[in-house]
Amino acid sequence: MSNVVTSNDTLQKLVCRDAIPTGQLVELLASHDPVVKQLTADYVAYAHCSSGRDDLGLLVTNLLSRDCNDANPLVSGSAVTALASLRTAQDTALSAILHTLNSQHQKVRRCASAACLSYATIHPESAASSGLTDCLYDRLRDADPIVVANSLLALDHILRHEGGVVINRPIAHYLFSRLQQFSMSSLETVLVFMKKYAPKDDADRFQLLNTLDECFKTDDAVVLVAAVELFLHWTSSHPNLRLELMKVMQPSFCRIFLSSSPETCYLLVEFLISLGGCIRDVFNPHYRYFNLNPNDPTYLKEKKLEMFGLIALPANILTFISEIRPYCSDFNSYDQAIKCLSVLGQVSDAGREKVYSILPELLEEPSDKIIAASLECLLNLTACQSQVTHSAVNKSTANVLSELGSLSLNDDSMKTNQEEQAII
Repeated sequence: MSNVVTSNDTLQKLVCRDAIPTGQLVELLASHDPVVKQLTADYVAYAHCSSGRDDLGLLVTNLLSRDCNDANPLVSGSAVTALASLRTAQDTALSAILHTLNSQHQKVRRCASAACLSYATIHPESAASSGLTDCLYDRLRDADPIVVANSLLALDHILRHEGGVVINRPIAHYLFSRLQQFSMSSLETVLVFMKKYAPKDDADRFQLLNTLDECFKTDDAVVLVAAVELFLHWTSSHPNLRLELMKVMQPSFCRIFLSSSPETCYLLVEFLISLGGCIRDVFNPHYRYFNLNPNDPTYLKEKKLEMFGLIALPANILTFISEIRPYCSDFNSYDQAIKCLSVLGQVSDAGREKVYSILPELLEEPSDKIIAASLECLLNLTACQSQVTHSAVNKSTANVLSELGSLSLNDDSMKTNQEEQAII
């Protein structure tokens, strides 16, 4: 009975990462219980990395090396993961990784491909010169998509001083032919690395881009952003396609936005802002998806307010201003709200007059900060209006001078004709 209690206490320590003597860890690794072996191997990796227990690495290297050949994929996968994190097992870990990368079990190959990143972090020179990169390039055609994604990450880290992983045409087309097989997290990894590939011509470019259609319909925010960034990267020489892209991605974007956490919404709005003015015509009719919510965190309110200036149009500018007005007196968001008023006031004459009617109310607020922000808004609007007026005056003056010059030339011509007739 006492042994069972001791065993349970030990397992709890493994899970909670509590201190365990080295000798007891060695005994646990020698256990025949696969679960105990897996938990212990994970603990060894954690303890060695976090506390630098080199004595632990020296004592468990042989046991972990043996477990890499275990028939149970959970045991062998955990063993190679732990072995790759040991600073004292450079050669043994490399041998184990190269062996398990070719395992018949996908679980083991997943662990081995992920272990390459740990190994390369601890032993960068060995990883770059040992033939590990060749094995990882072979794994880019692995049947398991997670192994492919892990291999891309490991290769990019190992080759970072040479510009990272190289994606050529065969690899690019092969990866795109399997996009539907990747999980969302793995798919995002593939799309990010595909920016390293430069299509050789428009035919090659659009053949690959046609495969992205399903990515624009996804419900995963990270995949949608990665797909849009890749599209924009590959079509930088075709700016006319940006508007079409916005139309395609807008339904998914708005759907994801409604169901996402405030943190994700913040990142989505920030991404939308980074796209610039091309979002205005497409997202303006759907502005209600981004309405300000009193329960929104302040950082999200401020980011939405910043976006309003990019999507507002003269047709509904008064609606935007009415939406913003209550937040101009909110101590947590007044600054960005009044700045937004300044931007919206420049969209149309009606918007400017509406903002002018609001500013006197804000100037009567008891807060000096709100008054200062309102005065700055007023200065920005009047400066913008004076620039427009000055430009119009200059243009009008130029037109008048042009007309006067034309009249003068006509008068001179008439006088010359009269003199010629008098002489005759």
